[in-house]
Amino acid sequence: MEELSKRKESIISYFNTNKRWMIYIVLLFIVLFGYNLRINNLDLLNDVVTGDYTPLALDPYSFLRYAEQIVETGEVVSHDTMRYFPLGYDTSMENIFVSYFIAYMFKFLSFFNSSFTLNYVDVIYPPIVFSIGLIFFFLLLRKVFDYRVALLSSFLLTVIPTFLYRTMAGFSDKEALATMFMFIALYLFVVAWKSSKLKNAIILGLLSGVFTGLMALSWGGVQFIFLTIGIFQLAILLLGKSDVKKFLVYSSWMFPMFIIAINFSGRYTLNSVLSSFTTDVVILAFVASLVKYIIYDKNILNLKIKLEEYPDGLVSIIFALLIASIFATLLYGPSFIPLTLKDQYIDLIEPFGRTRWALTVAESHQPYIRDWVNNLGFKYIWLFIFGSVFLFYEIIKVLNKHKWKLTTLYFLFLIGFIFSRYSPESSFNGVTSLSKFTYLGSLFGFILILMLVYLYTFYKDKQFFERLSNVNEILIFMIIWFVLMIIAA
Repeated sequence: MEELSKRKESIISYFNTNKRWMIYIVLLFIVLFGYNLRINNLDLLNDVVTGDYTPLALDPYSFLRYAEQIVETGEVVSHDTMRYFPLGYDTSMENIFVSYFIAYMFKFLSFFNSSFTLNYVDVIYPPIVFSIGLIFFFLLLRKVFDYRVALLSSFLLTVIPTFLYRTMAGFSDKEALATMFMFIALYLFVVAWKSSKLKNAIILGLLSGVFTGLMALSWGGVQFIFLTIGIFQLAILLLGKSDVKKFLVYSSWMFPMFIIAINFSGRYTLNSVLSSFTTDVVILAFVASLVKYIIYDKNILNLKIKLEEYPDGLVSIIFALLIASIFATLLYGPSFIPLTLKDQYIDLIEPFGRTRWALTVAESHQPYIRDWVNNLGFKYIWLFIFGSVFLFYEIIKVLNKHKWKLTTLYFLFLIGFIFSRYSPESSFNGVTSLSKFTYLGSLFGFILILMLVYLYTFYKDKQFFERLSNVNEILIFMIIWFVLMIIAA
C-alpha cells in the first residue's frame, strides 16, 4: 500500500508539473478524433466513373467549379452563364472566397504531394479548416473561462450532430471556412480587449477585424459577429466600463473589417453597409463611443457638467441615435427608419424564407424546438439553458442585491423566448398571437425591465449602480453571443 501511495503521488506530481503539455495533448487528441470522424466517409465520395472525388451536396459543386476556374485562369469569371440560365449571374455578388481558399490550398498541398487532385483537396477542406477552427475555439474559451471548460466545449463541438454534417468531408460549402474565421476573430478580439498594453491591443484588434472581413467574404452569417461585438460595445458603454483603450480596440476591429468587405466583394458597398441593420448596430456603437469620448473623456464641448445628472453611457447612445436618425433621413428619406424596424420584426419571426420559392430550400426552413430535441436531445438542451443561467448569475453576483430576482427574470426570459415555437401542433407554433407575444414579449420585456432597473438604481441607489462597473465584461460578451445564437438556432 505504501508503494502504491508513492506511485500515486509520483503520477499526480508528474501531471501537475507537466499540466500545460497534458492539456495540449488532450486537445490534440480531440482535434485528431474530430478530423478522423469527418473523413470516415471519404470512400463513399469516390466517383466510380471519373475515379476522382466528388462533393456530397449541391452548392459545393458551384464552389468546386469556381475553384477549377481559379486554378486554370487565376480568377473566377465575372458573369456565370450556368447560373440563372439564360440570364447568368454576377459572381461578385456571391461569397466565392471559399473557392479561392480551396484553389490555393490545392496549390499549396500539391507542392508537397503532386498526387493530390483539386477534387480531393476540395472534399477534405472542411475537416482541415474545422480542425484549425477548433484550436482557436479552445483558445477562446480557455481565455474566457479555463482549460477544463475549453476542453469539454471543444469535445462537444467535435461530436455534436448538427455541426458535424456541415464540416464533414465533401460538404465543401461556406460554413466550415466561415466558422474557422469566426473563432479566430472572436479569440483575437477577446485577447485584444483583455490586453494591458495599448499597442498589442490595437494590433490584435486589427487582426480580429481582418479575420472578420474574411468571414464576411465567406458567409453572410458574419452578421452575428457584427451584432455580438456591436451590442457588446453598447453594453459596455451603458455599464460605464468604456475607456479610450477599449474604444481604440473596437475601432481597430471595425475599420479593417469594413475595408476588406467593401473592397473585395460586390455584396458589400458603402450604401449597403450604411443601410443594413446589423452593420448599423456596429456603426451606432462606434458613434456612441466617439460621443462619449468627446463629451466625457475630453469634455471638448464643455457638456460634461451639464449632463452629469444623466448616465453617461445612455446619453452617448441617445446622442448617437439622434445623429444616425438625421443622417438616415437625409440619405434615404423619412420612411427608412420605420421600414427598417418593420424588416427587423419580420426577420425575428421569419428569419429565413418569406416566399414560397425561398421556403422550398431546406436550410430556409425555420425549425421548431421539437426539431432541436430530435437532433440534440432534451438533456443537452436543458444543460445549455441552465448553463447560461449559471453564467448570468456569475455575472451579476457582484451586485449582491437583487441577484436572485434578476437571475429568475433571465431564466423566465429564456424559457419564454426558446419554447415560444415548440411544435406546429401546439399553441406555441411561432404563428399564433400567443406564440409571437411570448417570443417578442419575453425579449423586449427582459430588456425593458433591465433598463428600468438601470435607471432606478442610477437615481435611487448609487451604491448598487456603481457596482455595475465591477461585473465581468467578457462574460457579458458570452451571454450576448449566446442569446444571438439562440435567435440564429
